Amino acid sequence: MKTVGDEGAHALLERGEADAAIAALQKILAAHPQDSMAHNLLCRSYYSEQRWPEAIDACQRAVDLQPENSEFHTWLGRSYGEAAEHASWFVALGLARKVHTEFDAAVQTAPQSVAALNDLGEYAVEAPGFLGGGLNKAEYVAQQLQPLNAEAYHAQMARIAHKRKDPESQERELKLAIAHSSAPAHAWMQLASFEAWRGDYTAMEQAIRNGLAADPQHDSALMDGASILVRNKYDSALAQNLLRMYIASQHTTEESPVFAAEAMLGNLLRQQGDLSGAEKEFAAAHALASGYKDGH
Repeated sequence: MKTVGDEGAHALLERGEADAAIAALQKILAAHPQDSMAHNLLCRSYYSEQRWPEAIDACQRAVDLQPENSEFHTWLGRSYGEAAEHASWFVALGLARKVHTEFDAAVQTAPQSVAALNDLGEYAVEAPGFLGGGLNKAEYVAQQLQPLNAEAYHAQMARIAHKRKDPESQERELKLAIAHSSAPAHAWMQLASFEAWRGDYTAMEQAIRNGLAADPQHDSALMDGASILVRNKYDSALAQNLLRMYIASQHTTEESPVFAAEAMLGNLLRQQGDLSGAEKEFAAAHALASGYKDGH
């Protein structure tokens, strides 16, 4: 098992070695319990394994130690959000209020943080007004994004158009996001998801392929594309190819963990009857993240 001294906890997390990152961070925190960054990285390691209660506890500790850190508030808000997605309706209401509190705090502590504004903007589009959301709030966030990041601004306007059931405006904004991006692979995948939503699978596939052409480093856009294909039960062979490319990539990210790609590939192989291949992928995922059980 690699240690923080070898590569660093964040490097382990980027490679999808969640168990190794957790073990290393717990060792650090045993010696330095006031290390706020270690608590935040521990939160993110648990988050990657979809262990929401542990993620919340670790992120809350990071926020308590360094309440002026926008990134710490952002990750606590994300952890609350995922917990809400997997909770009963009544519990989810209380958690949603905490999501808003943390995303709002992230923006207050760093008003020009595109990441913080993005999360608050997504929340505002989806949440009702009594939970701190609403389209007026979403538009206000878009106005804050506009001078900071044109791609993020147009992506937010696309979310607003979707909520308003205005697909023409949504398509226009998604294409503007692509046009304003210096690295548009992920923006192409957002357009692909939109095309899938409106049932144009030919356009969906073309957008995915355009995204792949814009992604020479084989980063997490590959995972985005595979996820879209899997959700829509379209071209399993292409989805498997994208997942294998991502697993072999040198540019994996914590937001799209390698073990999640291996588990997704395992599910696809199982569906086509390749049980031996599926078990191999599940075992590889489990070796990196023993707490991750999605799909198996």
